[in-house]
Amino acid sequence: MTRQFRVQSTLPRKLEDLGLAPEAVLRQAGLPMGLFNSDKILVSTEELFALYRGIAEASNDPGFGLKLGTEDRIERYDPITLAALSARSFRDAVERLSRYKQLTCPEEIRVVERGNECAVQFVWLLAHEQEPPLLIDVCFAWIVGIGQRGTGRLLNAKRLEFQRAPAHREMYEAHFRCPVKFKARQNALVFNRSDMELPFVTYNADLLAIVAPQLEAELAQQLAQKPFSEQAKGILKQLLAGQRPGIEDLAKELPEPLSEPDIGASFKGTHGRPSKSKSAPREAWQTSKLAKENDCRPLTNSSLA
Repeated sequence: MTRQFRVQSTLPRKLEDLGLAPEAVLRQAGLPMGLFNSDKILVSTEELFALYRGIAEASNDPGFGLKLGTEDRIERYDPITLAALSARSFRDAVERLSRYKQLTCPEEIRVVERGNECAVQFVWLLAHEQEPPLLIDVCFAWIVGIGQRGTGRLLNAKRLEFQRAPAHREMYEAHFRCPVKFKARQNALVFNRSDMELPFVTYNADLLAIVAPQLEAELAQQLAQKPFSEQAKGILKQLLAGQRPGIEDLAKELPEPLSEPDIGASFKGTHGRPSKSKSAPREAWQTSKLAKENDCRPLTNSSLA
């Protein structure tokens, strides 16, 4: 996991398009005035939050986050967004966004399912404070925008949940075309499960064949630099989206695959507790331990808190 956020180089131009001077935003946020002049705009979680608080304060527009998160100009799409729009369905797109976001920021996009509902949540992994409301607005508007462009139709969420106090209810209900619940336990954009399965009219196997391998190669390189336990955790989160991967699947995906006998040996014991016998390599024991801790369960099948 990278520890910094890579801010899109198109952000300053979009701020200007929306009538907001980038310099005013940086001044309000207390960030270096030359930040947007960097070839790669890298910020910490604290700096990212300060940036979006600065945008909110400089704009003084409660709907600015919705405008900022809605992007109609395809030339401003980054490779990750292009990969998502080339996916087969809305679910496939969100899962690709979640997977490839690891390359650019310490953030997770979670799809939490219960019954006929799927809740999309954004989690800032290194945050020590509450994320700015405008940043949540940007993220949710971005997800809906991708869903609508991909499906070629209006995409109505079932419900929008905000942790914040009630404010501008009519504005949010008009934009997302769904009821809004304030003072919720988490920030979540909730869809019907059937909406997640909607096919994308923008599905492009040829473009995906060009973009996805490069993103996967970058992910593999990033993963290879992590300790063994972190590699296994990362792979467990990625394997077989929507299914329950077996321990043999994890073994095949590790950079130096372990043999199934080694892994099997680590599972011997009461109630599947790992054995620390000398015949089982330390890595195999770690693998089985991680598998038990994670229940070999992918991100998309977690339960609502």
